Amino acid sequence: MSAEATSTSSCQRQCSARKNFTETPYPLPFDNPSTHLCQPDNCSDFSFLGKMSKLQTAMAILIEVFHSYSGKEGDKNKLNKSELKNLLKTELKIDGGDSREIEGMMRELDADRDGEVNFQEYVTLVAAMTMISNEFFQK
Repeated sequence: MSAEATSTSSCQRQCSARKNFTETPYPLPFDNPSTHLCQPDNCSDFSFLGKMSKLQTAMAILIEVFHSYSGKEGDKNKLNKSELKNLLKTELKIDGGDSREIEGMMRELDADRDGEVNFQEYVTLVAAMTMISNEFFQK
């Protein structure tokens, strides 16, 4: 067995079916290219997170959360209304109530007016909620 084969992480082994392992759906440019985040249903090896700073870990988790909800029903790099609703309900404990509330939030977030929330628009939501939380905890 080669050194390369013995150094293969369980994550790489579990994801070996990917055509090109180094081309992950969302590379982490600040981390070793051999590490990546798998889709949660494919892998549970996140041991590499311990090698990153707290901010890098937070960034990696933001990326992983977005991609664990995006593309279930369409474009893998965007959240449609249903995917956004599921993310808000599961991750932020925000129950959108009726569909009009979700549609309103979608309109607010959808800066490019394509009817979906891309990664940049998602980060805008997370940043705004983080600022609101910071203000709340500062008082």
